[in-house]
Amino acid sequence: MKKPKSELSRRAFVQGTAAALPILSAAGFAHGQTQTAWIGLKKPIQGKIIDQNQQQIPHGTEVETTTQWTGADGKQDIVKQFVQRVDMDDSYVVFMHMASTLRGSYTFLMNGKKGGIEGSTRTDEIDSALILEDGTVQRLPRQITKVRLDHPFQGMSPQETLHELMRMHEAGSRQN
Repeated sequence: MKKPKSELSRRAFVQGTAAALPILSAAGFAHGQTQTAWIGLKKPIQGKIIDQNQQQIPHGTEVETTTQWTGADGKQDIVKQFVQRVDMDDSYVVFMHMASTLRGSYTFLMNGKKGGIEGSTRTDEIDSALILEDGTVQRLPRQITKVRLDHPFQGMSPQETLHELMRMHEAGSRQN
C-alpha cells in the first residue's frame, strides 16, 4: 500500500533533519543542526517551518525546508536547508546544504555504511565532512552511531516534529 504524500513528507523531514544531528553533535560542531540554528539568538528559541517540499528520487529522497528561528528578544534567523539521501544496499549518502541569514552557509557530506541490526536500531559507520562558506573543509572523525529504524514521530506534522526535536535537545542539554 502506497503511503499518502503527507506521511512521506513527515518521514522525509525527520530523516533529513535528524540524519545529521548525532554526527555533528558527536564531532563537536555546535551540538548539531538545531543548536547551530540557534547561534546568535537569545534563548528560549522558537522554530517555525515556513515551507517544506519533499520528493522521491531514484533510491532516495530530497527535502527542502525553510525554517524561521526566533529568539526571546525577537531577533530572527531564516534557515534554508536542502537534504538529499540516496540509499544503496549496504550504504547510503547524505548531502545537506544549509544557508542562514545570520550565519552564512555550509555543506555537509556523509557516507554511511549500514551495520548490524539489534531490535529497532542499526549500528552504522559514518564518514563525513563539513564544507564551510569560505571553502574550508573539515573532515569529521569516523563515527559509529545507532540509527533508529522505526519512525519515532509517527503521526506528527513537520511542525510538531520540530517542536519535539527542540524539546528533546533541551532535555539533553540539561542532563549534560
